[in-house]
Amino acid sequence: MMMENLVLNFIGPFGTFLVLAAYFLLQRGTWEADGKKYLFTNIVGSAILISTNYYDWNLSYFTINICWLAISIYGLYSSSKINK
Repeated sequence: MMMENLVLNFIGPFGTFLVLAAYFLLQRGTWEADGKKYLFTNIVGSAILISTNYYDWNLSYFTINICWLAISIYGLYSSSKINK
């Protein structure tokens, strides 16, 4: 129970913070949509959010974060191919 509370109350919000911070920095013009920082931050944030689903299953929450993760991985892969 203690680990569940730690994950849901600390680690989960940290994942949310990462995804929202990345989006904010993108909108502000600090980061670029195909930049490694933006994409990597989204990958880490969405992976954290997916992991919290282990303790509190929700299909729509899981689906959006899997899609967010997959799109970010695709973007990172595409960006690295273009920059070669």
